[in-house]
Amino acid sequence: MWMQPSGHTSSQLQVTQQSQTQQQRPSYAYQPQTHYPLYTPEQHYYTYSNSNSDLQDDVNGYSSFKHIIPSYVDEQTDEHLIEEADGRITNLPADDTLVPLSSDGTPEPPRAGSGPWHGLDMSHMNMANLLTFHTYSHITALYLSYNRLTSLPSTLAHTLPSLTILDLSFNNFTTSQGLNCLGDLLHLEALSLYHNMLTDLPFTLGRLWGLKNLILDDNPLVVPPREILLQGIFPILGYLRDRMPPGPPPPNREFIPLSDAAASSKPAAKNAQSQDQGSSKNCFSVFCHNILAENYATAERHMYTPTWALAWDYRKGKLLQEMLRHSYDILCLQEVEHDHYHNFFEPELKSVQYTGIFKPKSRARTMDDWSKGQVDGCAIFYKRDRFTVLEEHLLEYQSHAMYKYKDFDSEALTRVISKDNVAVILVMKMTDTSDPQASIPFIVANTHIHWDPAFSDVKLLQVHMLLEKIALLTGPTSPYRNAPVIIMGDFNSTPVSAPYKLLVEGRVAGDHPEVVVAGHTYGTYSKSGFSHQLKLASAYATAQGEPAFTNYTLDFQGTLDYILYTPSRIQAKRILEVVTEDAVRATRLPSPYMCSDHVSLACELEFVT
Repeated sequence: MWMQPSGHTSSQLQVTQQSQTQQQRPSYAYQPQTHYPLYTPEQHYYTYSNSNSDLQDDVNGYSSFKHIIPSYVDEQTDEHLIEEADGRITNLPADDTLVPLSSDGTPEPPRAGSGPWHGLDMSHMNMANLLTFHTYSHITALYLSYNRLTSLPSTLAHTLPSLTILDLSFNNFTTSQGLNCLGDLLHLEALSLYHNMLTDLPFTLGRLWGLKNLILDDNPLVVPPREILLQGIFPILGYLRDRMPPGPPPPNREFIPLSDAAASSKPAAKNAQSQDQGSSKNCFSVFCHNILAENYATAERHMYTPTWALAWDYRKGKLLQEMLRHSYDILCLQEVEHDHYHNFFEPELKSVQYTGIFKPKSRARTMDDWSKGQVDGCAIFYKRDRFTVLEEHLLEYQSHAMYKYKDFDSEALTRVISKDNVAVILVMKMTDTSDPQASIPFIVANTHIHWDPAFSDVKLLQVHMLLEKIALLTGPTSPYRNAPVIIMGDFNSTPVSAPYKLLVEGRVAGDHPEVVVAGHTYGTYSKSGFSHQLKLASAYATAQGEPAFTNYTLDFQGTLDYILYTPSRIQAKRILEVVTEDAVRATRLPSPYMCSDHVSLACELEFVT
């Protein structure tokens, strides 16, 4: 908790995380210089560098300092540096390494504990306006107390992107309009608005999911109401977040031809061709999405998302719209709950000519009907006027491991069979084409691999089981010998992981770090490694490299979802545009417009000779 300035006592409206958890946390001292190297305008610095730069005025207030060693902190304002009318600081050094001069005119040596400055103290300056800063990505603390400020620059988050501490106490803020930019300071952990004249807080503060300390004393607040204020920081942020306008929707994602996907410098060509629907009748589109099961869409897991945007009744319609927007031919969905499949997705998609197959996780077999309804699994939907299903296979990794991996040591086998993830595998055939090449059987597989990074060996084994099953279906004794393969899913594995390496390179050594991390023996795999002969390629990697992310939450941002195919038999023609980080950085996922914590993937494929 922050300490209050001398002469002021803390009231009931001082809010910290401790009021929620009752745990002792490190103190943020109100006097900043006790913890942070600061630059204060009353310190006089001179340039000392190889370039021997002269002092230069900075009309915007600050220079892009590289390193500052503070000599002392004094609360007396330097009249020569401060213009009270607009708060500008002038006569500061240029962009260089700065050190104070000693009494004999030579640079002082660094003192113990000194180093790059991370705080900026502009308190007690009688400032009425704060002009735009230069960009200072190294500043983490800004102290603006005891001024006359009524608003902050809208560019504050852009110029000070790393702020974690902001002190605005003892100013003249009256309404939320002057503080709307605070919602863009996504790294903020401590905020003091002590002793202003605020009647309402900006709803955009609801975005500050990392805020641990919030001081609101001595303000005539009406919004949020007092009963919310007294509950603590999480109810306050939740109240503001639920009333925060969702903002403009992100742009619609369009298909990009592969020739343009690798050359984003051709937007005109991309936009023109992405709207072209004149694809060959032998082409078909596939869609992959982890839709975020209702059981996992909780305020505790997604504290940055408005509660109304987490509600299933809100999300289900948005998710369905996304599935239908481009009239995809095959849909592969993960985290579909049993009841949601039967009561919503199956009837809704059946009405628009889709047929579905669903497999819940293995635990559903031992549950009563009510409990089973909340178990999630994998579903494949396909347009029944374009395809027919020749065979369907429901792969339970748990039971498959119990049958197959008898040479594993007992602890290794226990790790594998404790995870009940599943896969749905269909042997399909196109029915709306007269081209013999396009009417051959092909394999579509949809899976959701275990999530926990501590079970990297289990992830690899689950992927290997899936590939072994598909290899049997396409093997030399199968009626579907050498059939083209399409695999989609949430693999919970990044592009540098062992499961991804196995998928696209075809082999992982038995002593790979993600295998031996558990220290167990995996039978013959520990000696010979893991391999397959399917020769797969990733649609997005082929086009432009894997997306920067397909999962974007508070704790993780990375790529976990993939569409893979056999490039010797199938050609990727177009991919759905990736989502840019600018579209999700401020909201994370899920958001009011993107209703899962995963980003959907899609591509258009065509059989080749």
